[in-house]
Amino acid sequence: MELSRLARRQLVVFVALRDPALLDLSLRRPGRPSDLHRAVVAAGFVRERERVLARLRRMGIQCLDAAPGTVSTKLVSRYLDIKRRELIA
Repeated sequence: MELSRLARRQLVVFVALRDPALLDLSLRRPGRPSDLHRAVVAAGFVRERERVLARLRRMGIQCLDAAPGTVSTKLVSRYLDIKRRELIA
């Protein structure tokens, strides 16, 4: 089933695990020409990831974007926020 159709009838929470190393690589100033290529590719991945998350949010999907070490805490917090706002029973 397509996510947009599902999101019209259900509350969908999409959990995206952030890769801190990829973000660091995309922001790091390249020291050598080969580092430049890696930085450009990493920045492209980061931008595409942000585009996907933005598109999901526009569909009404709850997106949780977190580093692996924080995902459990953030997911529980998001669930409590969803319950508080009475988005689910």
